[in-house]
Amino acid sequence: MVQITLAALMTVPAWMLGGVQAQTQFRLFVVAACATLVCWGICLGRGVSVRPLPAALVPLALALVMVALQTIPLPATVHRWISPRTQRWWQDLAPAATAGSGAADNGSYSASLYPASTRRELYLLSLAIAAFVLGATVLADRVAFSIAGVAIAINGAALAFFGLAQQLTWNGLLFWSIPLTGGGTPFASFVNRNNAAGFLNMCLACAIALSVWGIVHAARETERRPRGARKPSRAGRTNSMLQSGWRTASELGTNALKILARLNFATVAGLLAAGCIAAGIFCSLSRGATLAMLGAAAITLLAAALAGRWRRGWLGPMFVAGLAACLLVGYVGRDDRVKQRLATLLDESARQGDGRLVHWPDGMRAAKDLLPAGSGLGTYRYIYRAYQAQPYTAWFYHAENQYLQTLVEAGLAGLGLLLAALGLTALACWRLLLRAPDPATYALGVAGTFALSSQAIHAVFDFGLYLPANMLLLAAICGAVCGRAARLESPGWRSSDGSLRWPALLVALPPLRPLAASCCVALTGLLLLGGGEARRALAVEAALAEAKHWDLQSLQPIEVLDRCLDGDAVDLANGAEDVEAQLKLAQLWIHRLRAGLVEIIRHEVADGTSEAALWSATDPVHLHGRLQQWTAQHRTAEAAELRQAAPVLENLPPAIRHLRRARALCPLLPEIHLLLAQLTVLAAEDVDNRADLQRVRLTAPSQPAILTRCGLLELQAGRLAQACECWRTSLELAPGQLPEILQVARPGIDLAAHIGELIPASPELILDIVGPQFSAEADGPIRQALLAKAESLVSSCAEDDAQASWLRGRIAMLRNDPRAAVAYFTPALAMRPDETAWRHELAIALKQSGRYPEAQEQARVCTRMEPGNERYDTLLREMIRIQLAPTRPPSGR
Repeated sequence: MVQITLAALMTVPAWMLGGVQAQTQFRLFVVAACATLVCWGICLGRGVSVRPLPAALVPLALALVMVALQTIPLPATVHRWISPRTQRWWQDLAPAATAGSGAADNGSYSASLYPASTRRELYLLSLAIAAFVLGATVLADRVAFSIAGVAIAINGAALAFFGLAQQLTWNGLLFWSIPLTGGGTPFASFVNRNNAAGFLNMCLACAIALSVWGIVHAARETERRPRGARKPSRAGRTNSMLQSGWRTASELGTNALKILARLNFATVAGLLAAGCIAAGIFCSLSRGATLAMLGAAAITLLAAALAGRWRRGWLGPMFVAGLAACLLVGYVGRDDRVKQRLATLLDESARQGDGRLVHWPDGMRAAKDLLPAGSGLGTYRYIYRAYQAQPYTAWFYHAENQYLQTLVEAGLAGLGLLLAALGLTALACWRLLLRAPDPATYALGVAGTFALSSQAIHAVFDFGLYLPANMLLLAAICGAVCGRAARLESPGWRSSDGSLRWPALLVALPPLRPLAASCCVALTGLLLLGGGEARRALAVEAALAEAKHWDLQSLQPIEVLDRCLDGDAVDLANGAEDVEAQLKLAQLWIHRLRAGLVEIIRHEVADGTSEAALWSATDPVHLHGRLQQWTAQHRTAEAAELRQAAPVLENLPPAIRHLRRARALCPLLPEIHLLLAQLTVLAAEDVDNRADLQRVRLTAPSQPAILTRCGLLELQAGRLAQACECWRTSLELAPGQLPEILQVARPGIDLAAHIGELIPASPELILDIVGPQFSAEADGPIRQALLAKAESLVSSCAEDDAQASWLRGRIAMLRNDPRAAVAYFTPALAMRPDETAWRHELAIALKQSGRYPEAQEQARVCTRMEPGNERYDTLLREMIRIQLAPTRPPSGR
């Protein structure tokens, strides 16, 4: 019964979107808890607990303890020693301690910046350890793992076949019926193709082990049979090259026939499954998984060669399986796509455009700052944004590198425990390859080596092991390997003089009944707590399921909002320790407030006012600005009337309550602080929101849209210097924000007087925005002020600097002096002749100066340097047309 349950844990979650949904996780926790109780009950009842425990269980148990400590508020003195940066984050971002937060009333803080998420990760880690223990207890038996390996290989082949079929008939829906609401690049039943390919790599390990078991078993049976006497060779015939070649070919043919003779059902079935699974990995178009598969194959072959036992006879069938995979990829017509995808590994531009390579430096900055204890498991997606150096719209839920994410979330101790667990499991795999007493044990060593090495390599590029499906399968395989190695190693604990042998203790621990019972009780308790947490998360999902698909940027009927904000499920969501659920509830209350104000305003404005205009008038930023303006003008009656409006009194308190609750749970979301900065002024008079806006800048240093909105709030509060600082930072990150900034800044400040404070001190950026944004006559003073600032910045550069000379030429062009621009562009281009864009600007300056033949020659050089560039082709055609015109404009020489 336990074996069937464990096989289901290893195979079924893969077909349920990888087990990421709360409903699936609830079932996994319940099934794992029951299996753990039954398994350990049977073992204790039979006295089997005297069997040794795997040594790899030690770092896993220590990881559980470490993660549990991350959720507990620690005294300030202890916190200052183990995690000083997280203490400062709590102090800067969460001033008030509330129930369920990481801060206690006595000034203690938890090492995790999101304790509730860390607890959820603790429960998932306990689920993985339960699978490891079950694997070490149940699958360490040769027959049990043989059966489980067959099930895993068949499941992998079925998953790969389904992925190929779905890919060939893709209609944009997973399982041809489930929409991809959050996007993604799916394969098979996984939303992310990298996760799917990672799971298939572990299935491939079992398929290879199955075929190896069949080959080794057949080879061993052949070796046991008596061999016939060899015929003596004739010395006189060895000198013939023809006969030597014939003998070599004969030996190769004999070996090939021997290999064919050793093929049995297990070998053929394993090779067929391996070919299908490998084809699925190729067709998933996951570059990281493909590299992991090839690297794991090389490592497994190398380990088998170094072990020196039963290494001959199965390299040929492995080659056949790889060839079958390539033929299957070509048969389904995906070979071109696979080649194109793998070719990007050698494409420099493709690597530079990879979001992971851009993102990893942010994670490294966070890791260095958060040493030694990290920010807490489950916090990466929130904390890394405070260390972003470049703006990008993608929100990385994971680091796409499990070692980096572990270093950020768990610090040096967590990374050390992870590497220790990998190292001890690798040692167990090596011991099985080196000392396996039978083919089944040897095949288990092969499976463990391939699975572990593939996941260790793939972890550099992906986050697949955070999915329950992948996590459970790897944990069970590693548990089986470590459990089997511990049973083989346990008789050699002590040497002849009675002392303990440390190499043996690195594989197996002495059998201790109290330790086994403690593991059983602790794991079962954590699994039950995890099931309860998953059940609550399921209720929260159900409560907010309808609101999740709404467009809260446009007006929704109040009746629809009431339907979502009423009911028992929402009461449960109100108390949920889920920062995103609390933020969503706050947004719903804010939306309801705005909908009520729209109804009031509709009766006060003229007929024909659009819904969009009414909705825009109730924006929290607009309301914040109106209240600040009334306060500055001492119009207290209007401000009091707005604050006492029925929609405000009814909806604002719960909205602020949910926002403060969200801030107490995890203070790393800038949206929380931004909404509080907008709404607290609406709640009471004389509220200073500078602290909230400072928290926005701390948590969103590289998010231009948020900084632009933050600057507007500072301007409305009368803090011009802070507003210009926010906008300047926003423009340094994304110059495209300038139109929006100018739109909100023009009514409030004198741009001509303050434009130097608003624009970053970058001459390139200034010159990029002068022409498109300040070309009208009304913007003449602003234009001249910006050009003067750019000229002063350039004047600090060396006279012979190519960049400075080019910038001076651009300034001259913007001042309508093309002749001076030519004088600057020419030496700059002489120092950097490969700058095609500079040459194009020189051609334009020559054209405006009337030097048409030279302009035509420069344009022709541009088209030769970058063929197909539309701008350069257009300029060249224009210059040719001017040159061929019967009456061309007068020369400007």
